Amino acid sequence: MAITLNQLLKKSYHGELKCVAGHKGLDKEILGVNVVDNPEIVSWLYGGELILSTGYVTKNNPSMLNTLVNDLHRKGCVGLGFKVKRYFEKIPDIIISEGNKYGFPILEISYEMRMSDISRFVYTNLFSDEMSENEKTHLVYQQVTKSVLSGADIEQALFNIADVINNPLFLLDEDTNLIAYENVADNDVNLMNFVKLTYGYSVFNEIQKNDIIDFYKETHFKAHSVQVSKNGKSIDMAILPIEMQKQLFGFLAIPQTVACLNYTDYRILENVVSIIGIHLLQDRLMSENIKHSQNNFVSNVLLSNSDSEDMIKYYCDIYGFDYTKKRMCVNIDIDDFLNMTYDKRSAIQNNMIRVKNNVSRDCNVNCYYANFRNNFLIYCLFSKNVSDIDIVSDVRKVTKALQKQLDAAEYKYHISISTVGDSIAHISTSFKQSLDALPLGMKLYPNKKSYMYQDMLVYNLMHSSMNYEQIYGIYSSTVKILDEYDKENNTEFLITLESYIDNFKNVSKSADVLHLHRNTMLYRMEKIKDILMMDLDDSEVVLNIQMGIHAKKIIDAFYK
Repeated sequence: MAITLNQLLKKSYHGELKCVAGHKGLDKEILGVNVVDNPEIVSWLYGGELILSTGYVTKNNPSMLNTLVNDLHRKGCVGLGFKVKRYFEKIPDIIISEGNKYGFPILEISYEMRMSDISRFVYTNLFSDEMSENEKTHLVYQQVTKSVLSGADIEQALFNIADVINNPLFLLDEDTNLIAYENVADNDVNLMNFVKLTYGYSVFNEIQKNDIIDFYKETHFKAHSVQVSKNGKSIDMAILPIEMQKQLFGFLAIPQTVACLNYTDYRILENVVSIIGIHLLQDRLMSENIKHSQNNFVSNVLLSNSDSEDMIKYYCDIYGFDYTKKRMCVNIDIDDFLNMTYDKRSAIQNNMIRVKNNVSRDCNVNCYYANFRNNFLIYCLFSKNVSDIDIVSDVRKVTKALQKQLDAAEYKYHISISTVGDSIAHISTSFKQSLDALPLGMKLYPNKKSYMYQDMLVYNLMHSSMNYEQIYGIYSSTVKILDEYDKENNTEFLITLESYIDNFKNVSKSADVLHLHRNTMLYRMEKIKDILMMDLDDSEVVLNIQMGIHAKKIIDAFYK
């Protein structure tokens, strides 16, 4: 089955493979892949090929740059993939210009991407129609067996399955709780509109979950179909039990959102469930779900319930984490990461290690890296004689450097940062602080990309320990009257009051921050005192007002 350049681009995340010119030709079908490795390549082409180049030949034959795109276009090739940062820092302007001139797609291949991966994907699709049903089944069985028995991530096995049946895939435990999830590039349906995609929780509602489990107990079905509906829309989902020696280990669930499963698809699925069962059995025996050391660090240190400092130190030593240092946890959350396909997730995971290394070198900060699902963690480590103020300053620099690299990679992300600490307990506490700061920061500061936990301590305390009525009570008894006056009179007195308090009641500094004349600031403050009828020289009153301002922001962010 031939694929188009558009379909090839869908298989690659932003920055790995992207079209930079000749977009009009992206619907062309690729009939083969060839590499420009000598000046005579054009005469050997038949047409329909995607041509790949590192730039080596054109670097040694500069005159070839002027005619290459025209020659490939005349030969009927479908596009040119040009690898950057090897022989050329960027694709030469003449290549871009000629690509746009002829509507001939020019693809930029990142330095990290292997050209063999492009060839493999194209030829796998080209030859898939010529493979017999048994050959397809055998190929997938081999791929999944190799992934599971070699100790590779189960997500790689699920990727291989989902890629062949061209539908998303859920791996569930025996209670239908989500263990792993694999999407496919062709899926345009947001599955979160139909099921709960939270690890450790059932993807189904209670009724659906009980129906599936009860039906399995009654029939021991080999395959079952259910319809999941919400808001007047529905999707069909195939369910296959994963069992070994008559013991249920879980289910494979396949939402048929791209294509209806056919006979061959069901044969493939029935053949691989036993291999997936081996993985689940290994997990059960080893009491863990993920086998990479980075994730073991998360499991055994960051998510540990152990009260034993000696045990935490033991695991820190195993995973190379220096627990004697002061630290701050920087948590990078990549938007929609878990909904991406395995190859895109892998590309991001590999790139994030390079990002960490670059930032550590450029900022001269010792960094420890770990990855847990969509959380990419960078622990910034410092000597104990470094002051907390200097540590926060350095971590702010690290965060800015991270944002620069992530923006360059065109990732959509949010960053949360813990407090400074040096205790053994703080290692896990800092991770949890970064997790707490993310939803708060995203709600309170929707236009920002990074949030520091220490800036949101009061918000976190109020939001986590008070209900709406209590929060509203604080707002109502303090700044509500000023807020309502602003709405009725189109004034900005509440913002003025907040700036006044933030700047330690310094009128001149507050006026500068708000871009006001000092006399205007004085006038506003007199009006505010008249409206509130409170003594702003009383520290207790000022504290209550600050709490009221925080309460208003929580109400606006979470209850409106």
